[in-house]
Amino acid sequence: MGGAAEVAAVAQAPATPAAQDTQDPLEWAALLPEDTQAARPDALAPMAQDLATAARIEAFAMGDTVAQMNQVAMLIVENRADVQDAWAASQRLEQTAGELDRLVKYFD
Repeated sequence: MGGAAEVAAVAQAPATPAAQDTQDPLEWAALLPEDTQAARPDALAPMAQDLATAARIEAFAMGDTVAQMNQVAMLIVENRADVQDAWAASQRLEQTAGELDRLVKYFD
């Protein structure tokens, strides 16, 4: 995963492609509703920081999810092996029961 420098670079990047095409990089903020704090240029830095923090939290959460999915996959593999062992034991038990039944009938 990227480091703090990468997150900071993303946070400092323009928020929209249209912001790159205009003369004033903050001009796109005028498109937001006027009653929001985001329309003020001094509110953009905290918003970018919040966005970078949220992205970092999401990345950590995704890593945890992947780790948990790997654990589930390992449990599935282990359970499959246990089921195969149980099935093989059942087959051997069935064969042994058949042999015992045949021997009992032989001596009857």
